[in-house]
Parts: sequence; structure tokens; C-alpha cells
Amino acid sequence: MRAQRSAHPGIIIRHRKTCPAKAGRRCSCQPSYEAWAYAPRERKKIRETFPTLAAARAWRAEAQTAIRKGRLRRPEATTLAQAAAVWITGAERGLIRTRSGDPYKPSALRGYRAALEKRILPVLGAPPS
Repeated sequence: MRAQRSAHPGIIIRHRKTCPAKAGRRCSCQPSYEAWAYAPRERKKIRETFPTLAAARAWRAEAQTAIRKGRLRRPEATTLAQAAAVWITGAERGLIRTRSGDPYKPSALRGYRAALEKRILPVLGAPPS
């Protein structure tokens, strides 16, 4: 089921996968909020997700103003290869950490790099021809 619309235009309530609200019952999760603003120059929506409704409403108001003034544009598309390179670099520098907050071990990074280079990028990360 798709995320449900809120009473606020341009903001969608996003319940957790197991929340009873998806079946029309009372919410038991702490939903997130997806706010969007339409960029007519690109003919696309710019979207962001927030933990609170107030943050989503504030971002949307600021985004609409910035789009009108030409200060906010939709981000450029990122390829899988570019995202993988950024992630590996960040993990090697210790900027990106494991779920427990520890830096990745060198052997884990070697394994991730090998999997990306040998299996994932040749199939999914190849530039379009």
C-alpha cells in the first residue's frame, strides 16, 4: 500500500512497514513525513523525508521560496558507480560507520570493494550505452 496523504498539501505521511495504519487502523508507529516541492524548470518534484511534521512543513515552505528565486534545483542523477566510490571512500576515512558506530574493518572494506568491482558494478553500474 502507498504512503497515505496528510491534511497538509505537499506532505505525505510514511508509516512503518508493520504499522496497522496501513490497513486503516490506528497508528502504532512513529511515522516519517515526505515533503515535496515542484520545480517547474525541471518539471520534477524535489523530495525530502523528515522525522516530524513541523520539519517537513518548514522545509517545504523554504523550498518553494528557493525554487521561485532560482536557488534550489533538483540534484543531478548519481550513478551506482559514483555512489559506490563515495561510500567506499567515506568508509575508509571513518566518516561512514557500521550500525554500532564502529569504523569498518579493513578486511570488510576489501570484501565490499571486491564484490562491487567483480559482481555488482559490471552488471548494475555499467554506464548506459
